Amino acid sequence: MLNANAKEYWEQGVPVVPLKGKQPLVDWGRWGTQPQTREDFESLPWHQADGFAVICGTKNAQGLYVAAIDFDVKNVSEEAKQKGREVLNYFPITQLEQTPSGGLHYIYYCTEKPKSISAYHNICGLEVLGEGKLCIMAPSVGYKRLNDNPPTIINGSLEQVFYSALEKA
Repeated sequence: MLNANAKEYWEQGVPVVPLKGKQPLVDWGRWGTQPQTREDFESLPWHQADGFAVICGTKNAQGLYVAAIDFDVKNVSEEAKQKGREVLNYFPITQLEQTPSGGLHYIYYCTEKPKSISAYHNICGLEVLGEGKLCIMAPSVGYKRLNDNPPTIINGSLEQVFYSALEKA
């Protein structure tokens, strides 16, 4: 199941990384800049994995970049969680997944390479998982898909959508 789900992303051109907990089981850095080959994918230690992540900021087969909005509800204040929930109302509907702590991942494809943004984590529990970041995906242990939507395509920059949502909330 896990390998099959990961393979779906890989077949779309999105590099994937097997995990044990939140720890990558392989050195994945090279796939941030070069394609993950069939040989690479098939040699990954899926038998040791209880999860997988996609490498954000990488281009899929359609030339779109994968990115996510990460809403963290652990290690943030109640005020930040409330603010984050308000901000989330201004993001386009997309593939939605829940994290083990009850947080959320909003998965997007973007026409512009996404930059990672973590400066607002303590203010609203939100981060942009862009270039150089992993996003753990369902059905990794504790993660679950909340809808059947595919990733929504952002025509432009996810950072722009992020800042716009912050301003509106």
